[in-house]
Amino acid sequence: MKILIFGWDIGFRPSHKVDYLGDTVYHGLKEIYGKDVSSNIAQDHMYKDYKYLDRLRGHGFTLFGTLDPKLRVVDEDFESKIKEHYYDYIIFSRVHRSLEHYELVSKYYKGSEIVFVDGGDLKSLQPHNANNPYFKRELWIDERKNLFSLGFGIPKSKFCKKKPKKTKKMAHQILPLGAGGSYKFKDEKEYYKDYQTSYYAPTSQRNGFECLRYLEIIANRCLPIIPKLHEIPKNVMKYYPKDLLRFNQDMSEEEYDELVDKVFKHAYKNLTTEAMVKRMMKQLVEFNEISK
Repeated sequence: MKILIFGWDIGFRPSHKVDYLGDTVYHGLKEIYGKDVSSNIAQDHMYKDYKYLDRLRGHGFTLFGTLDPKLRVVDEDFESKIKEHYYDYIIFSRVHRSLEHYELVSKYYKGSEIVFVDGGDLKSLQPHNANNPYFKRELWIDERKNLFSLGFGIPKSKFCKKKPKKTKKMAHQILPLGAGGSYKFKDEKEYYKDYQTSYYAPTSQRNGFECLRYLEIIANRCLPIIPKLHEIPKNVMKYYPKDLLRFNQDMSEEEYDELVDKVFKHAYKNLTTEAMVKRMMKQLVEFNEISK
């Protein structure tokens, strides 16, 4: 499977490179297909040798600086390869920000081979046609032939393998930037430890419902307190164990341990970058088949 992914654009500042959904897709594709996945511009923020993680959103915790640099592939001649139909799929991973090169791609590829990934906070869709498979984060309407729900994923390597000792009820409250908040932690291990030693973690909603922090909390064997959980549309955070996350904080230690274990195992199976992309690719193949 040969895949070209258009990621961040050349003019983006380091702090603007981050797009959690687009980068989830990039990470998952690399985990599964390795060097068969290329980009037009080096997605350096995704690799272990990136030196400016602290300039990224959230200090680059969790999703960034995680891939082996040997997997980095940049196609400088991507335009000629597009004309030769070298790739099986071409993915626009930030369709809500940029569709550069779409005109070129659409001349040589069927609509079912051109993939839109929309990680924007808003529920509105970008202009597209029914031939383009469109993967949307905040999907407030029903899925249909070409429209699919897709959410953030977390690398398997970030899951806490051992049961931690709890020392406090609540982790630190971290408000989103722009809402009076700031990043309290500058070290990822300390950030994770705060969740590992806490029973629960309060969270705040800003624009969209979904938040990468939920995955960070769950992966560190803590339970997120998610605001307006009952209001989340069925196709937003579709693969989360929403029923399990409607809990009572007065549960016993035994009940808590059982619930945390269920939520953790569900996330490890369904909410990793690899799991998200495997599901996505299965839907793509099926969509391509019915579009012939």
